[in-house]
Amino acid sequence: MDFQGIYTTFSAAEKNSLEHLPDIAFIRLGKAELNAFRLAAAIKERNLLSKVIFISSQREDAVEAFEYEADGFILIPFNKKKIGQLLQQNLE
Repeated sequence: MDFQGIYTTFSAAEKNSLEHLPDIAFIRLGKAELNAFRLAAAIKERNLLSKVIFISSQREDAVEAFEYEADGFILIPFNKKKIGQLLQQNLE
């Protein structure tokens, strides 16, 4: 697995993800400057095979995440086991 980075703005995240199409992207909800759903749409638009997993500290964000066809949702705080399960499910 190749880690591409952590981005705090939409433009930086979009630029990198469009240059280096990710197999899987972890996107944090609740960061207004990032606009998570817009970024997820941009990634999926460029590569339908890319997987998007949303991360949030708010349980109720899960509903909206799956409305946007998330491939997974992680509730903060999370553990290595949950990350491992999602990676295994989405990279098979």
